[in-house]
Amino acid sequence: MLIRHLFEDYPPELDGYQIQQLAKDIALDGELVRTYWNMANKRDPYDDGDGAMEGPEFEEWLIRYIDERYGETWANIQHRMVGDRIPIYRVITAPENWEPDPNRHPGIYWSWDKRAAQAHCGEFKPGDVQWMMEALVGIDDVDWYETYFLNVGDLGDDEKEIRLKNVPVKIENFYRHGRR
Repeated sequence: MLIRHLFEDYPPELDGYQIQQLAKDIALDGELVRTYWNMANKRDPYDDGDGAMEGPEFEEWLIRYIDERYGETWANIQHRMVGDRIPIYRVITAPENWEPDPNRHPGIYWSWDKRAAQAHCGEFKPGDVQWMMEALVGIDDVDWYETYFLNVGDLGDDEKEIRLKNVPVKIENFYRHGRR
């Protein structure tokens, strides 16, 4: 379905299987993709359509769409890089006297855009506050398939998520981010 050469300009590269899987996953699970596809074809953006997201015309459009979103994601991450490292950000809720525990992994869900980092799905206890954590990771520390899926698919406009492999992460900086 997808041709590999579309992705060779944006390292790190996904292999052919990952590219096809990415396109399939996004097409099957993509409300945003459906909306953009419908708008591109001058239809009601919220029309589910009977089989409209099938066939060569849709596949060609999806290739262009993914290529554009993939390129935007990589360009945004690359623009923020410090040398060969990627700055990442995560907001958590914790007590006012919290400090990172070097023996506890800080998690794999981060943002490549400081402004998009938010606290999600935590146990919010009375008196907890938000803390921003900042770290630098290498290109090989990132789960690129998940990162691209999240940024090319429905959540990409809001989340700006970077998904890490289960690798050690050193917190470079942390500070109180605001009150809940």
